[in-house]
Amino acid sequence: MTLLGDFADIFFILLTVGRCRLSVRSRPYNLNQSANSRKTQIDVKSNTVRQTLANYFSHKLPSGGLNWHIRAFLFNKQWEVLKHSVSKQLADWKVSNQTLLLLGPSAGWTLPKHFLNRFSQIEVMDLDPLAKRLFCKNHPALKHKLQWQQTDYLQHLPQWLGDPKNANTPLLFCNTLGQRGLHTESVEQTLADIANLQQWLRHHSWGSYHDRLSLQLPVRCNRYSIVKELCNRVSAVQQTGTLPTEQLLSLLKLHELQGINGLPLEVTDHCTETLLPASAPRSYSVWPLSPRKIHIVEMGFSNVKTPTNLLHWE
Repeated sequence: MTLLGDFADIFFILLTVGRCRLSVRSRPYNLNQSANSRKTQIDVKSNTVRQTLANYFSHKLPSGGLNWHIRAFLFNKQWEVLKHSVSKQLADWKVSNQTLLLLGPSAGWTLPKHFLNRFSQIEVMDLDPLAKRLFCKNHPALKHKLQWQQTDYLQHLPQWLGDPKNANTPLLFCNTLGQRGLHTESVEQTLADIANLQQWLRHHSWGSYHDRLSLQLPVRCNRYSIVKELCNRVSAVQQTGTLPTEQLLSLLKLHELQGINGLPLEVTDHCTETLLPASAPRSYSVWPLSPRKIHIVEMGFSNVKTPTNLLHWE
């Protein structure tokens, strides 16, 4: 039954792509247009859909997309250590507003239901066209609560934050800001985006869990022993204030892990060292993303009461 269920879920993901394609092609056209005009309109829409699907299947999207959802489905059971840590931290996040804004939650693969059930309305900004349908499959009880925008949240966030009705609405960045480097052309641009974000959020309550480091494992290594050892080391890291990357590397003793089987680990810095406010407490978790990829995830929150006279944008 489990195997049949697995195939059914993969089929659902692929069917979702097909439905996206059909929904675009089945839009009504103006019959008063000339035949050539209608044909041009159909061709443009068809080419757009074909290009979108080509991007999914050739993995050209910077993050998210079909490749991500299939990976999430296949390895989700191995993510329990991250999901448990996120669930614990969100349970302790004291926010009283009945509305929540989720940023980049994808299909909600790592979001705990008990946290989301605390809110009567959930606004979402996510660029992935597959995310909403799959989110509703993973969290069916939340369908009636969702207000979904398919958009790049960094483009629309300043306007949303400047609206007085959102003054006390908390924001949660859902394992997305560590991927910002995939959407920019340089490290400098990534750091600039993060600096802008900090400025925008200074008068709002918000939280984030995001990649700090990622490890690429060699082909031949004892993956499970590495994950277990990292979990033990990460659990000992509790920090209030910014934790420099060099210090994090030292606390995790990654140089010792590089000696396993005599094969080196490749370590990537996701440029999120200064993302959280300097005074915010933070915790860390291990995320075994895939058989050869392990991420170190940082979690933290900033609770602010927003004075309404500060809600303006220049």
